[in-house]
Amino acid sequence: LALAVLGIVLFLCLTRLITAAGAMIWPERDWMETLAWIDPVAALASVIEQAPDSLNQWPPALVFIVMMFALGVLLNIVGIVMLRVWNPGREVIQQRETKEDAEVDELARAQAHAAPGQAREVWNNPVLWREICTRAYGRRAFLIKIVYGIVIGLIIYSAMTGFGNQRVAFQAAYGLLPVAFLSFLLISAQAVTSVTTERDLGALDLLLVTDLSPREFIFGKLCGIAWNVKEFILPPLILACVYAGMGWLASAPEGSPEQAVGMNIESLVAVFLSISLLLAFVLIFGVFIALRVAHSRGAILQTLGTVFFLTIGTCICIYLIVINGGTFEYQFLSFALFLIAGIGGLLWVLSGELPSQALTLASIVLPLAVFYVVTNVLVGKPGSMESAPPLIPLAVIVISFGLTIFAMLVPLLSEFDVALGRTRAAE
Repeated sequence: LALAVLGIVLFLCLTRLITAAGAMIWPERDWMETLAWIDPVAALASVIEQAPDSLNQWPPALVFIVMMFALGVLLNIVGIVMLRVWNPGREVIQQRETKEDAEVDELARAQAHAAPGQAREVWNNPVLWREICTRAYGRRAFLIKIVYGIVIGLIIYSAMTGFGNQRVAFQAAYGLLPVAFLSFLLISAQAVTSVTTERDLGALDLLLVTDLSPREFIFGKLCGIAWNVKEFILPPLILACVYAGMGWLASAPEGSPEQAVGMNIESLVAVFLSISLLLAFVLIFGVFIALRVAHSRGAILQTLGTVFFLTIGTCICIYLIVINGGTFEYQFLSFALFLIAGIGGLLWVLSGELPSQALTLASIVLPLAVFYVVTNVLVGKPGSMESAPPLIPLAVIVISFGLTIFAMLVPLLSEFDVALGRTRAAE
């Protein structure tokens, strides 16, 4: 899942790099048209904002469809041909056991139970010890982190150098939003699969014969996941500090440049707290859904779908309003359908099987809160380029997502035994 998300983002970055390198080598060619052949965002822009001279040309969006179809066919052919090479057969050929083989097996069995080497001391919380002190997720986690580092490096480089020395509106968003959204998706995927993988392997059944308390399991998992995904947590927070130091997080009023430092510090505090709370939300949300949904595929789908809706889905809804000249009445139907679908989906995900008043309220508040915060930042102070005060959006984020976090933690700690099919006497 993580490699699939990173592969998509890496593909988008590579398309920009290819066209940028081509423009340096062959400046006479129109590389924006070439970019629309291989980049979905540029292809969509060529349809929405058509140039006058493009009416007599072959539409770049159709070329994009043909090239992506050809790329999909090529990838499938390579995957089919190389299937046996990448995933060889594991059929076991049984042979008749001889007397020598029996003696070797008996010796190997004795050595297996000898427990050679120094035994490691397990902490009081074995779940937290397993998450931090062992390779619980294999070696693929290192590959994911390497690819993630490459991707965010390309994103930050493009955001920092893509506009040259020219200052544009919302310049910090071009780097901070993609990095933050990517971290949200990867952390939520890590959180949900940390529980579903153990359920699929039958490891959760071992809890039935232990005296592990709900608090030890939940907080052991949460702290362990946070330690394993620290490489995903730190980049958006560090990037926010860098943008604040460059003065890109807030715009001072005209004629008062001396206020820029104070406004950027104030915005940094709000952005830092908001991102930290959202990171905690996606982490707890993944564990919450994984313990409530019995099927791993359904848990993963609900988790990633919800995070995608609250982040990228909200931006797409607002973008539909922006491309129509900012006229809200033209997109009122789309906006209403967006909210209805979002609230209905969150009601089904958060409180579908075990409804509660707190989770129902959170399902209604979250889409409205995210939409309000994004529009508040976009509008700023009407009639000027000055940024709006960040206190009210911060309060909305803290109240709405803080309520949701507590509404998820209470059933996680109280319904832990029921979810695992274990009963215990009243304590």
